[in-house]
Amino acid sequence: MSFLLNGYSYGQGLTPENDLETGKWGFVDYLDNEIIPFKYDGAHDFSEGLASVYVYRRNNYCWGFVDKTGKEIITLKYGNVRNFSEGLAAASIHKQNKYIWGFINKVGKESIPFKYDLAFDFSEGLAAVQLNGKYGFVDKEGNEVVPPKYDMVSDFLNGMAVVRLNDKRGFIDKTGAEVLPLIYDLAGPFTDNLAVVVLDGIWVCIDKTGNEVLSLAYEGVDVFWDGMAAVMQDEKCGFIDTKGNEVVPLLYDGFNRFNEDFAVVRLDDKYGFVDKTGKEITEIKYDEVNDFSEGMAAVMLDGKWGFIDKTGKEVVATKYDEVGDFCNPAPETESAEPVGGAGGGADGYTTGLVCEGEFYHDGQDEWITYYYTDIGEEQYAILKGALDEVYDSDQEVRTEIQLYTTVEGLSLEDYVGEEISFKGEFFEAHTIHHQRGIVFEIKEIK
Repeated sequence: MSFLLNGYSYGQGLTPENDLETGKWGFVDYLDNEIIPFKYDGAHDFSEGLASVYVYRRNNYCWGFVDKTGKEIITLKYGNVRNFSEGLAAASIHKQNKYIWGFINKVGKESIPFKYDLAFDFSEGLAAVQLNGKYGFVDKEGNEVVPPKYDMVSDFLNGMAVVRLNDKRGFIDKTGAEVLPLIYDLAGPFTDNLAVVVLDGIWVCIDKTGNEVLSLAYEGVDVFWDGMAAVMQDEKCGFIDTKGNEVVPLLYDGFNRFNEDFAVVRLDDKYGFVDKTGKEITEIKYDEVNDFSEGMAAVMLDGKWGFIDKTGKEVVATKYDEVGDFCNPAPETESAEPVGGAGGGADGYTTGLVCEGEFYHDGQDEWITYYYTDIGEEQYAILKGALDEVYDSDQEVRTEIQLYTTVEGLSLEDYVGEEISFKGEFFEAHTIHHQRGIVFEIKEIK
């Protein structure tokens, strides 16, 4: 079975990028503006507010961490590091002709002693470590909750981890107790309260007590995800539900796991989407696709990207060179301030010119084609010349605004080309073609 595609996806903060002329790495924002100078020999994505970077000195890799201003928060002195997870990062130092691993906190202080052969990310409060060729787990205080005694371990997921010893697999809980014996030839994690295992050469599903729920006569079975598991037979893939019903026929050459109730499928060299009934919501015709995000999926046809909705309709034409995924970066807060509260008038209203189908590209004195659509009673338009300062969840200043309304009887089409004053609340934000729009739901127009 093959897992498909990692499409373009532009995050809400900074992205590591390589300068092809100098070979150095730095960080850029969503418009490709250099934010952290290109001076490093390598860089990774931000995690928990910090990103790992390294320079190569005297035949040694020197890793450390920077924050989003480019300040080196943790000195570049480690032989290797992993991303921060749950407040700690695994790191290695060179000692007695070998590298040993431990954990540091976000100011670079040693939190768990450097003594392990390998160390991994924290998951559900525990991190896997290796010592003398065997694996176990430590907690955040450095206590060896599970002594290193296994040949291999997985991360904890839903309170349990897969462990392997003498080529047999079982499950442990967070105390280290072997809650399911090491009798399985293969074992996957518990998802949807089920684990897919191989016992005596047969694929079966078990519950957390070890009871066999399903016996599966397939050559391969993936983990359950969103209530569905991919299965493979005779080099073709389909999906079953948690009762073992074959709901998506085995017709496809590859797949992605279900996401937002849809799965990517591949047939020959083309991609499309199926729902949980097995219905193809699109033709299997795209050159590349991304999973659904916030109800939209990026698709590429003839080298150009656009977007489809969950009906399979192309709501944004396939004409862009690059796109990102739709996202909702700003969670709702207890105090949603009206739009007018940040640069608006004293009465709370904000004024701007409504523009249909246009979006301003920061740094260029021009407007580029965006899109305008009606989705039921939801209507969108672009507002030009409104707030001087509108902040997203990263507290970065934006001046481009997209308007949204579902107010009965209010049509934004009636206001295109006109100046309006409105009140509203932050609704969502998304990234497309390297631009980010700040979206507000209109509550009232005067």
